[in-house]
Amino acid sequence: DAIVWHARRLGYLDRYSEAIAVLTAGLETHPEEPQLYRHRGHRYITVRQYQRAVADFETAARLCSGPGGVPDAGEPDGSPNAAGIPTSTLHTNIYYHLGLARFLLGQYEQAVDCFSRANSVQRHDVTFMQLGKVYALQEDYKSAIDVYTEALEFSPEHSELLTTLGILYLRMGENFRAFDFLGNSLTHDPKNPK
Repeated sequence: DAIVWHARRLGYLDRYSEAIAVLTAGLETHPEEPQLYRHRGHRYITVRQYQRAVADFETAARLCSGPGGVPDAGEPDGSPNAAGIPTSTLHTNIYYHLGLARFLLGQYEQAVDCFSRANSVQRHDVTFMQLGKVYALQEDYKSAIDVYTEALEFSPEHSELLTTLGILYLRMGENFRAFDFLGNSLTHDPKNPK
């Protein structure tokens, strides 16, 4: 934990190379610790070394899977919510960030798999948003709409989800449905510039 928090603090100070060095040194002592790979992978994304990020997240996922794998656990947030309750887990973060790295590499099919895996561990708005974005970039608007609609089941007042659905329905030529979602979004967030 001390190694991870040292590296996280360096990351918060925009000292990413130092954070990577701290995590790399930690891996020399603890090569089977998935949290170190998960956090170093995150820092590799920050410095746009996506292939290295993928390698670290895949190693972290391997260390967490199968018999004897590291069980899932809540991961403390760097800036906790009002309740002070972690909102994500180790496994969710591994698969989400692996999906993000693959997305940034243009590996959309693998990104879909990773984001779906992250949501199977623990559903998050941000994961649904990324998954829908992958489908939308591929112009698979139907799949994107399905993803965003599923996200609304547990986050019905999320204005960005509502706005994005409205925009997708506009792209599909379904204007009445589009304006229904856009109007609903404005009801929840009248200052939303999107």
